[in-house]
Amino acid sequence: MSGAKKQRPGLEEALQYARGGDTIVVWRLDRLGRNMQDLIQIVNTLNE
Repeated sequence: MSGAKKQRPGLEEALQYARGGDTIVVWRLDRLGRNMQDLIQIVNTLNE
C-alpha cells in the first residue's frame, strides 16, 4: 500500500502485532514513512 496514504491498515496491524524482540523489515525507509517526522514517530512508537 502506498506510503503517501495517511491510513495504512497493514502497517498499523504490524505495529500492533509487534512485541519486544521482534524484527520489522521494510524494503526501503520511504516505504515505512511518508516523511522524516513520520519515520521518527514510528520509531518512537516501536521503542515504547
